[in-house]
Amino acid sequence: MPRPDLPEPLLTCSQLAARLNVRPATIRAWTSRRRIPFVRIGSRMVRYRESDCRALVKTVAALEDLGGARGGGANRTDGPQEAI
Repeated sequence: MPRPDLPEPLLTCSQLAARLNVRPATIRAWTSRRRIPFVRIGSRMVRYRESDCRALVKTVAALEDLGGARGGGANRTDGPQEAI
């Protein structure tokens, strides 16, 4: 269980892609389209909160339970349809 006095872990694009089983290019596309939440560090560096990753996985799982993402299933590269 995470301790409340420690900062939440931030993931790189590659780490998030590995957890979601997608290519890093997909994560970058979702980020540029603002389909997934991210944290900008400085002017160029982007990281992703671990808690947002878990929420994204739950959202995708819920969509799959409902019959898949609208219009194309889990292999789409435009991110989840529901806001996180």
